[in-house]
Amino acid sequence: MKICKVEWCNEKHGAKGYCDRHYSQMRKYGKILKRTIRDPNQIIIRGEVAEIVLYNKNGNECNRAIIDTQGVEKIKHFKWHETGQGRVATRINDKMVLLQHIIIGLKQNKATQVDHIDRNVLNNRKANLRICTHTQNARNAGIGKNNTSGYKGVCWNKRKSKWMVEIMADRKRFFLGYFKNKLDAAKAYNAGAIKYHGKFACLNRI
Repeated sequence: MKICKVEWCNEKHGAKGYCDRHYSQMRKYGKILKRTIRDPNQIIIRGEVAEIVLYNKNGNECNRAIIDTQGVEKIKHFKWHETGQGRVATRINDKMVLLQHIIIGLKQNKATQVDHIDRNVLNNRKANLRICTHTQNARNAGIGKNNTSGYKGVCWNKRKSKWMVEIMADRKRFFLGYFKNKLDAAKAYNAGAIKYHGKFACLNRI
């Protein structure tokens, strides 16, 4: 049986001596890609931490996720990619499954989620994961894209010409005060976050 003329490929050849996949690459890109989204992820072991190399649609490295080395056996048979939200996922039975759920051993459902304690969705070490509700997960969210103060919960109030502080908890908005100094406002939010959000509080760095 004749095989594809690409050196590292052992698939049966088709058009112009290439297998179907490599012939499609030649037509689409004008060259053979060393990697594609179909190829398995490279996993790099560094002591107690393993790095899962993630690739884009062109086969180029785009990011790396980390897990505990002891978790490699659980995940090595799946093809991992980065979602539009930056999370790490695979497809199982035509359903997208997130890496953190496999690591922590939790089936995906609407009632429970997995929170990344340091808010880095690429850090999927067990010590950085905790089961939570949607509300608790939202409490640990970082600064919003539209934030202009640089501090969570702090915005400029034109009418008062002061920094205003508010916090959401249990679908209610709590007013925490007006402040002339932005740093004092950030501290006030931190105090409120500890009071209303507990261990899921995302604190401003002062």
